[in-house]
Amino acid sequence: MQIGVQVNFFTCGGIGIGVSLLHTLIDGTTMSSFIKCWAKFCEEEDDDHEGKYSCGGDYSLTCSLFPYREVSNGFRLISSETPFVVEKGKRSTTRRFVFDEMAILKLKDKAKSTSACNPTTVEVATCFIWKYAMKAASRCKSFEKKLEGPCFANSDCLQSVLVHTVNMRKRIMHPPLSENNIGNLFWRSCAYFKSFSNKDIDLADLQITVRQSISEVNNNNFFQQAIASQCTTLLSSLRRLHRLYAMCSESYLFTSWRNMGFNGVDFGWGKPLWVAGGGNVFDSITRNLVILMDTMVGNGVEAWVVLDDETMKLLENDCEFLEFASPNPSIC
Repeated sequence: MQIGVQVNFFTCGGIGIGVSLLHTLIDGTTMSSFIKCWAKFCEEEDDDHEGKYSCGGDYSLTCSLFPYREVSNGFRLISSETPFVVEKGKRSTTRRFVFDEMAILKLKDKAKSTSACNPTTVEVATCFIWKYAMKAASRCKSFEKKLEGPCFANSDCLQSVLVHTVNMRKRIMHPPLSENNIGNLFWRSCAYFKSFSNKDIDLADLQITVRQSISEVNNNNFFQQAIASQCTTLLSSLRRLHRLYAMCSESYLFTSWRNMGFNGVDFGWGKPLWVAGGGNVFDSITRNLVILMDTMVGNGVEAWVVLDDETMKLLENDCEFLEFASPNPSIC
């Protein structure tokens, strides 16, 4: 099934709409475009939808830029042996954490450095969650190694990879693309962190690492070269990513749904009181996933975090983490 929609009518008079789209075919930007287009067609006072909002999805330009071609098995690695799939016999846990505007401002201040005096909201939320997820995972690993025997308990090396999705549409200038260009038009930046000590991980160091990794693909030249080389550039980037997966005990996948317009969608009865990122649908299929969304009020961040059960138990009880992150606050 490519698209699934469920509409729920509650006795209190509220309405909840759930939408599921096949990620094999589309990405978050296409989902956002589809939902906003759908909402525009629900408007009763204006029948001129074509003039007010461009709703037509476009496959043709996407296909011309990235036509189907036979490539080596390197591309198949993206769907096999991935570190974001739940291992057989294990289960992950999804939790919702909210960083209000004040928490984000404090984190930006902590993440400032001479190299980056203006950390972004996505950067600080990403780095803060990454820091404490690594800390929790490291504690879990240490406990497991102690159970195996004292000879395995002395490794102080911490290695981790953080992957962040990057929207191609905003980076490809020739020809220019819009949000209506349908497909999985994103790539993944790759930040690598390594530490040989148990000292506290510095948020500013992580912010610099994340910004540098995104800057490598956050430009027109990277994607123009990928198009010109018939995806050889992308294949090389993918192979490097999987080499890092193999080196590190934990890898994390972050994606930002901020500024996609979900909070402003109006089907005719007003804007939503709350927009969620999927609930516990991820628990049995994925791990080490973080979805960043806009808060409904203010300039905060709502994070949907999916981790292994034991790692999540440590994270959601970490006093330093909870100093900035509010676990599942009321939406009312």
